[in-house]
Amino acid sequence: MSNNLQPSATLTVSSEQTLYPKENSSHSNRGKYWSPEGQFLITTSNQKLYINDGSNKTATITAASYDSPDDLADEIETQLNAVSSGWVCTYSTTTYKFSISHAGATLKVSTTTDAIWDTIGFTGSIDIIVTITESADTARNHTDEWMVIDLGVETEIQFFGLVGPMDEEFTIGSSATATIELNNADVWTAPPVSESITPTTNGILHFLDEDTDTVYRYVRFKFIDRENSVGSDGFKLGHMYVGGFVQLDDTNIARGFTKAIQDPSNASTSESGHRYFDTRQKYWTFSQCAIQNMPDSERLVLEQFFFDVGISEPFFISIDPELNISSDISDYTKYVHFARPPVFNHLFTTYYNVNFELREAV
Repeated sequence: MSNNLQPSATLTVSSEQTLYPKENSSHSNRGKYWSPEGQFLITTSNQKLYINDGSNKTATITAASYDSPDDLADEIETQLNAVSSGWVCTYSTTTYKFSISHAGATLKVSTTTDAIWDTIGFTGSIDIIVTITESADTARNHTDEWMVIDLGVETEIQFFGLVGPMDEEFTIGSSATATIELNNADVWTAPPVSESITPTTNGILHFLDEDTDTVYRYVRFKFIDRENSVGSDGFKLGHMYVGGFVQLDDTNIARGFTKAIQDPSNASTSESGHRYFDTRQKYWTFSQCAIQNMPDSERLVLEQFFFDVGISEPFFISIDPELNISSDISDYTKYVHFARPPVFNHLFTTYYNVNFELREAV
């Protein structure tokens, strides 16, 4: 997978941190990444906050998209004090919970009509008398996060890939709700293509259903991971791929290739025998990769592919997309460089044996 359409597309996101903007997801260097700030979408269905400060009152939160939890906390405090007085609302960047303060008043969490309670983590059903400060029952990072990719023209989308920074576990959890959606308009109420995807510790690697028409202009990646322990600013979404792939239909990598984790850290030993380390990023390598009896038609495809990417341009490769040698597609779908260019050994007539090596891109 090397025809990445995302870097030349127009990107729109739910939220972003100033130091980690959406454009970082287009960079081939995995040291750069997009990090959302924590979007909270408030609509007419989740804008009410019910209290009793001596009498029943309702605060109405302005329907809008709030770019961060702090922005929403400020709005909650403002609207509570618009109908009452003495209220404080804060958000903790340690526990990722909202807290509401007002001695002696009651949070009427049992009243749920169009309420904001679940959105900000108050999930109980019994009204809460606030002694000093009442923290939410559970963490809330956002309502959702998304990126819309406008390709400009209708284009076939066959593969979506998203990896985080090197040497770090991917921070969108496997329990998150994540989807890839396609449409010819920037409208997402009922897109013609919507496929659920499962994040792994290695990232999100998803081949779209080959029996589905996937020629569209707009692509939306969306995820909901409201209770993730890293918090909204801990999502590190690195290199993103949106595009097609080249497939070898007649041949495959032969048995016997080697997969290994490389640790390029330098070690030294003091006179007393103490070990010191210059720690560097670990990465995967695939060596002894061989394709046997490759027909001339596929040799030309692979030769052109290497001519296009060389050793400097990284690409995604899937050695085992049909899960014949592993139980997880992320085991053998990696973002790599050629560590050793393909070498074509003539076998007979128009058939060749091919050998090459791969190194994970950092």
